[in-house]
Amino acid sequence: MDTPPVKPEERRSASRVEGAPAYAVGYTHKPLWVYLAGSLMMLAPVGNYLFALRAAGIESWAAPQTWVGWLSEIDPWAGVLMALVFVSGLGLFAVQRWSWALASFSLLATVVYNLLFLRKLLWLGGLNVAAMCALSAGALWFLYLGWFRRPYLDPRVRWWETSPRRKTHLPVSIRGLGVKGSLLDLSRTGALVQWDDLGNFEIPPSFLVRMPGDFQVKCETVRKTERGAGLRFVETDPLIRAKLDDLLKRLRR
Repeated sequence: MDTPPVKPEERRSASRVEGAPAYAVGYTHKPLWVYLAGSLMMLAPVGNYLFALRAAGIESWAAPQTWVGWLSEIDPWAGVLMALVFVSGLGLFAVQRWSWALASFSLLATVVYNLLFLRKLLWLGGLNVAAMCALSAGALWFLYLGWFRRPYLDPRVRWWETSPRRKTHLPVSIRGLGVKGSLLDLSRTGALVQWDDLGNFEIPPSFLVRMPGDFQVKCETVRKTERGAGLRFVETDPLIRAKLDDLLKRLRR
């Protein structure tokens, strides 16, 4: 009997297997914009300081000795914000909820500070301060873009921290029971399968599954679906893990 195709909504609802999160979309490594945004935020305080020196008409503003000499003239609150932005940029490399929140807070605080500073129209001039405010607001908007904030706020798509799950439709069977089915997705720690018509047959809590590549893995059911189950691999020795890794590599191609 042919295996009926799995419904998209069923696949989404059943994709979670305890110990092996399953997600259709994720990142196998940190996205490029993580490094870009983190680096720019770390460089922003330095660039802001140099821009302020140049706007103030300081001679040899690009010389390192000039930077040190004028540090004492920085407003204390501005110094705190510059340090906060630098630390926030460093934290963005961690790709965690707290680092995204810290970066958002530091940029929002910078926007507020620049708006207050804009009212004073001091020696930097209103146009220059407005430009700094616009850049900070633009960076804050960038942080709130869905494709940027997603890996920060949703740990399920950070595949470099979890077991990557590969979509497939390969045949599997339960040893000794004559039960056959299809492997819908696979990770190093679990799988989602769709069984053929079981009728009134009850699958035991733990069993051996014959995997593609002619090897067997001991599994236990951690989630049941209408036509299948989420499985967790148990008692996997180094040889079995090596075979799972090899199968995952072949599925990735």
